[in-house]
Amino acid sequence: MVQPVSKNYHVMQDRVPAAVSIVAASAVASAILALAFSPAFVTATSAPLPAKISDETRALGPVFQPGVMLSGGSNATTTLLGGIGVYSQVSGFSLPVFAALSPGPSGPTVVNETSLVQSYFFEGGVYAIAWNGSSWLIGGQRSPGGADQGVLIALSGGTVTNLTGRVADHFAGGGVWSVGWNGTSWLIGGNSSKAATLVAWNNGSFTDLSSRVVGHGSQPWVQMLVWNGGEWMVGGHGVFGLWTSTGYVDLFPRSPFQNGGVYSAAWNGTSWLAGGDGIELVWVRGEAATAATMLPSGFDRLALMIVSADHGWFVAGKGQTAEDAFVPELAFWTGSATSSATDYSTALPSAFDTGDIQGGIPAPEFGTEAVLMVGVGSYNAASGHGTGAMALLEPSEQGS
Repeated sequence: MVQPVSKNYHVMQDRVPAAVSIVAASAVASAILALAFSPAFVTATSAPLPAKISDETRALGPVFQPGVMLSGGSNATTTLLGGIGVYSQVSGFSLPVFAALSPGPSGPTVVNETSLVQSYFFEGGVYAIAWNGSSWLIGGQRSPGGADQGVLIALSGGTVTNLTGRVADHFAGGGVWSVGWNGTSWLIGGNSSKAATLVAWNNGSFTDLSSRVVGHGSQPWVQMLVWNGGEWMVGGHGVFGLWTSTGYVDLFPRSPFQNGGVYSAAWNGTSWLAGGDGIELVWVRGEAATAATMLPSGFDRLALMIVSADHGWFVAGKGQTAEDAFVPELAFWTGSATSSATDYSTALPSAFDTGDIQGGIPAPEFGTEAVLMVGVGSYNAASGHGTGAMALLEPSEQGS
């Protein structure tokens, strides 16, 4: 899900392959999840999209109305959704929204759980959610009196443990935009008023790794953490690299993202595919970043979701019209150097119209490859108001 630093809709991004992201932004313009009812399926091409898309926005009911989903995570039975509800583009004031989604006999059920976390994220939002097998780690930001503060809490069995005080110095003046679990320890990313921030939490101890992450340009931040079983891909504004067993490998100078950042990535077993600002996707193999393919021409702003499937890659995010209106975008690419990405944006439910897809949440409770695409529709750039939108992408299913 994002554009952090605060006071702006984030861009969501991944904690696990193809999860949701956030784009932090303090001085940057904003960018601003359930089972099939009736698939919304129309394409502008002669080839069918190799997946089924189901509009599940109505399962949200009054949740995220208004609002936008900017983060999420699943424990294989329940998906937690986080983001912003009440928001003012002019003042920067926002209020958090937090909800739980689970499968039901007639479709997904969404329960508003904002009261559980509201006091921790008040005047801010929920921007990062991940599960480690026994508990949730949830990150974000609060801005009491306009002073930005990173927030971090753990949630287990309905009990909240506030960890904010233990990381406050690391995220002062910024926020927590991404969290991830690699099987043994947590990685927590975001920014402070000074620089991009990366913190490890292992065996109860927090370790600041920020000095080893290379941030480029002014006000860099970390908003994407994706683990592939052996290394982390770290992305964000002015940040693009690999965190390996031997240290940090800076990929940013050798990438096409020099005027922005990297907000989405996924691993297919042999290679990383990464995207962010602009129209180009990049392969990362070993420690080399090379051109992969170009997205369709209308997909010209942000790649905020990348999903690896058996037969290729799904990429989603946003474009922008000449009149500065947001356009939700979806493309599919086989991964072959001899083929180009195909635009399937017209297959998206109308709930995303004049908005965007902020990210994708792997949701195994709906199927092995199922992903909940989340974001916003009816976005008003002047006021900052929008309406939460959600669809289920099932790559193993064929549309028609």
